[in-house]
Amino acid sequence: MAEVRIVFAKDRMTRLDFSGQVEWTEHVVHIGEYECPWCNEHVEFRTQYFEKHETQVYSNLKSPWLERFNDARPIKTGKWESFLDFYCPGCGAPVRIIYEAGGEYSMGSHPWRLTKIVEAAEWSKK
Repeated sequence: MAEVRIVFAKDRMTRLDFSGQVEWTEHVVHIGEYECPWCNEHVEFRTQYFEKHETQVYSNLKSPWLERFNDARPIKTGKWESFLDFYCPGCGAPVRIIYEAGGEYSMGSHPWRLTKIVEAAEWSKK
């Protein structure tokens, strides 16, 4: 069985904070990149991706990775955590970004902070 590891989001992402409020007031788009530790592929993420996946239970991962990730680091819904799962487009490695909601700034709107990354502990470059 393949093992998983949990790392701090700051070790893989170029941006940790995403906010629609700041984007609106400053007329900028928050973009952050994930760098795959196995193939160095860069995957771009924007604020709306985290908004779209917030509180959803759907995952882009298939078994057995989905179960491995859920077991290794359960999502703390009481802490307003959410997740975004994907496969690296460069090498196919499974990845989960865990993030949490910040303080509300307008009628249920809030920023997000990326906290952890769950990934395969070993992966062969394909």
